[in-house]
Amino acid sequence: MAGYMGFGMRKEVYSRKPKKIHSRIKQLYGEKLDKHWDTKYQTKPALKELSEAERNLIKQEIRASVKKENRKKFILIVFSLVLTVISLVLIVWGIRLVFGF
Repeated sequence: MAGYMGFGMRKEVYSRKPKKIHSRIKQLYGEKLDKHWDTKYQTKPALKELSEAERNLIKQEIRASVKKENRKKFILIVFSLVLTVISLVLIVWGIRLVFGF
């Protein structure tokens, strides 16, 4: 016997494929990554010499996308805080009306 095969000996448990590495990078950079990296062999990147201008252009695009994502997160946080403050004010106002403080 090869060892303990828990989970009721279900084949899908021990035959699962691992997640692809760098899925977040793929999400951020999209198809630009495929031009510079052979995705069939993810452990061995296909190195392509980039000119300094291409490298700077890619860096600027990445920075812009990260900045846009951070801006969305900031807006969501501010919206959540404003909504929380408004709801707390309404709760206090309602309690004052009901109990006559």
